[in-house]
Amino acid sequence: MAGIGATLVYHSEQSRSGCIRAPKAEASMEHTHVVWYKDGATVVASAALVVSLLSWLISLVHTRSLELSTAHEDLIVVIRRILATGRENIERAEKYSGNKPVMSLIDGMARQEMGVLAAQSAKSARMLGPKRVVSAEYMTIARAQEEAGDFESQGYFVQKAVETAKTNNDKRNALFDSANYFFKHRGFEEGRREFRQFLEVLRDSDTLTQDEIADAAVGLHLAWAGVELQRAGDLMAANAQLQAAADVIQSLPTGPFRQALQKSLDDFVQGGNPPTGAPAVPPPAGAASTPASVV
Repeated sequence: MAGIGATLVYHSEQSRSGCIRAPKAEASMEHTHVVWYKDGATVVASAALVVSLLSWLISLVHTRSLELSTAHEDLIVVIRRILATGRENIERAEKYSGNKPVMSLIDGMARQEMGVLAAQSAKSARMLGPKRVVSAEYMTIARAQEEAGDFESQGYFVQKAVETAKTNNDKRNALFDSANYFFKHRGFEEGRREFRQFLEVLRDSDTLTQDEIADAAVGLHLAWAGVELQRAGDLMAANAQLQAAADVIQSLPTGPFRQALQKSLDDFVQGGNPPTGAPAVPPPAGAASTPASVV
């Protein structure tokens, strides 16, 4: 019996000892596990992957930048061609003014070319976006859309020209085009809003002399009167703009400059013919623009 009891005690202690030692063995295994950032091979492999991804991203960004630069250069070529087409049309009209069949053929070819140029410039400008296309370029593209008969695209690019204008001069030119676009295709109140904003921007100019501001203001009021008459058919609104032009002129000192502006007003009243271009504002150096018709 003593032997049996000793044996039971031995096995019991052995069992208890085993139950106690097993968790210690597991705890020891957990403490010997190496985290990934302490393992040299894992760190080297991870670093190589990161460097590879960064190199790929840098290459992708560089390639995209080159593509955009090339696309903008191509857009400049198209814009120059649009401007050249306008000049060529004027020259051909003078040269073949007495030959209607030739002029009809030339006009058809010019419209076809302008349609292609308008589509190309619109596609490029939309892809590049306002970070790479400047206001003067948007204005030229908008005028190409008008000549091609795509008035929806014209409105889009006219507004882009207003939104991206950085200088006082660019802002005025864009607003002038925008006002005329609204009077022709959208709404008279919107057009009047743009003309009023033009005058506000003009008054805030710090690069023009008082004579230049007066000259631009008179030109704007006459142009505004012209579209009120020919587009809106609003005689009272037109007369209000003529009176505004007269007020500007009356505020100037007597002299040749005032006389010249008065003659412009008198010619308009007598002939009912508004100016055919934007108000006389000195364009910025190197700016690409074409005369904007107001009728």
